[in-house]
Amino acid sequence: MGIRGFEWAVYTDDLDRRWLMRVDADYYADGDRGWSAPTESDTLIWPQGWRPRRIEGVEESGESHRTRIGSLTATLWTREATFFFVNTSDGLTIAAAVTRYLGEKRSPAPPEV
Repeated sequence: MGIRGFEWAVYTDDLDRRWLMRVDADYYADGDRGWSAPTESDTLIWPQGWRPRRIEGVEESGESHRTRIGSLTATLWTREATFFFVNTSDGLTIAAAVTRYLGEKRSPAPPEV
């Protein structure tokens, strides 16, 4: 970790549709989260009112964290990976053990593409 800024990444929803989403560059670079690079044909931006799939976890001190997961095949979502890294405000990177999986919510129904 240590990359600063944000990247446009592809989020693949539960219906296998591709959406663009702004992602912290550090987390985009983490293969366990399942983000992929956009192509020229990726133009739809994930609607603000919808919630992407995510996981929650807890670090050693007991503080909880949450992160979005870019695809159903991400190792954090398939439970092959059991912890994820988080950047702290003081510049450190800490590990959080996964405690909960939260599915996506789409309302109203997505447009046909």
